[in-house]
Amino acid sequence: MTKRDTLTHTLLFISLTELIMMLGSLQIMEQLLRYAPYAEGELGEFYLYGTYYFLFSIPILICLLYMRFTDKKSLEVFTKGSGRAKLGAFEKGMLIGFLMNSFLVLLTFLTGTVRFSFRGFTCLLLPLLPLVFIQCSCEEILLRGYVSTYMEKYYRWDTIACAGGVLFIFHHVANLSVQFSGVFCLNVFLVGVMLFLLMKTTGSFWICCGFHTAWNFSQQFLYGLPNSGMSSGLALFTGADAKTNFFFHADMGIEGSLSATVVFSAAVLSLIWKVGYWKKTERTES
Repeated sequence: MTKRDTLTHTLLFISLTELIMMLGSLQIMEQLLRYAPYAEGELGEFYLYGTYYFLFSIPILICLLYMRFTDKKSLEVFTKGSGRAKLGAFEKGMLIGFLMNSFLVLLTFLTGTVRFSFRGFTCLLLPLLPLVFIQCSCEEILLRGYVSTYMEKYYRWDTIACAGGVLFIFHHVANLSVQFSGVFCLNVFLVGVMLFLLMKTTGSFWICCGFHTAWNFSQQFLYGLPNSGMSSGLALFTGADAKTNFFFHADMGIEGSLSATVVFSAAVLSLIWKVGYWKKTERTES
């Protein structure tokens, strides 16, 4: 193990560089958005979301360049497998993300926690899907791509999964404009662990991008519920009379609910059992 390897693969160094890339990119985006002209109404909201999500390509470029110059082989996490295999993993991730989100939304409907009404379709929703994909893929490249790839050379799976989960919390807290929620942070952590386990179970990074994209898009733009505290007027449905209870949080939506905690915990435990991590003591293999 060279000194260079010791530095670039250290938990603290990896965490700090990831946070710097993420927070630095957010600052760049905020400065650029200050000077962007916005129209009124739906078009203005689309322009805001579109510009914001597209600018998330900045951390992709920073991260990929960093990985290229510090450990070129690490880029294989994005390229391994055929195009069909990558697409299949992405589609599987989208299906899992959509079904999991829809199940939790259904619980809020059946319990009368949220009253849904059809708002109407706008063609602005269609171009938002690839933009949400860009934003979610940026986070996945930073966390499941960069962090897990660099750490698994020297650390066990549980350390890697927990580090990714904690950093995932920082990603979401940095964007929050509402009150802090401990349950929300716990759920974000569990999702971060779950996505790492999904990647290791399937052997594909792209399943994480699919899950993240479907979860965010369906929650915010189909069901009209808060996504990390942010709601959209472009959504297909709108939710009204929302109550804070076991199934929902008034500010954070289902992401801040204890029902989501139960579902995410069950998913994490089932994945740990499936890959046999519960009986492993050796370091995770690259």
